[in-house]
Amino acid sequence: MTARITLNVGGTLFPTLRSTLARSDSFFSGLVAQANDDEVLFVDRDPTHFRHILNWMRGVHHIPDDHDAVREIQHEAEYYAMTDLVEFAMRWRQKNPPAPHIRESLRNITMRL
Repeated sequence: MTARITLNVGGTLFPTLRSTLARSDSFFSGLVAQANDDEVLFVDRDPTHFRHILNWMRGVHHIPDDHDAVREIQHEAEYYAMTDLVEFAMRWRQKNPPAPHIRESLRNITMRL
């Protein structure tokens, strides 16, 4: 029997395998070391991009093609101590800067503050 764990991330349930979470040295490897099989573990984070975080741990190295989403995923990956995903997101953002009209809007907002 394969040990399963369910993560409750901000109220959204994400069932997965213990081995998926224990694979890398991250927030999750420490979390599952203390967990019982079939336990529901609460993570007090926004679940919006968590499916991308979990898929990354499963070996699916794909993230959305959206600058804001990648920035948010990078922020979450930093919280979860997932250095490989943080580095991937940083490289993606360097290669894909926001569109000029977005940069101009951000500059205008910053100037007003």
